[in-house]
Amino acid sequence: MVVVWLNQGKGSGKFTRGEFRDILRSFDTDGDGRISKKELEQALRRVGLRFPSLKVWKAMRQISPGDDYIRSEREYEELIQYAQKHWGILRA
Repeated sequence: MVVVWLNQGKGSGKFTRGEFRDILRSFDTDGDGRISKKELEQALRRVGLRFPSLKVWKAMRQISPGDDYIRSEREYEELIQYAQKHWGILRA
C-alpha cells in the first residue's frame, strides 16, 4: 500500500499533507490509532529519509515531550507541520 503512495510523490520525493498522513496511518501496525516512535521511524525509513532514528527523536521531543506516541489530531498536525519544515518531504 505504501508503494502506491510513494509513486504518488510524482518523482519529486514530496507528498501532499494528506498523502503523508495516510502513510503515517498505514504504519499504525497495532491499529490503536497512535503512532509510536518505532512506527514513525519505520515510516520515515520507508519514504527514504536518512537517519530516521535521529529525526524521530528530535520531532517527538518537540511535539510530544515525555511520550512515545503521537496520539491526538493536534499531534498529528504538529508532526505534519514539523515534517514540512524540517524534513523537506511535503509539497508546499
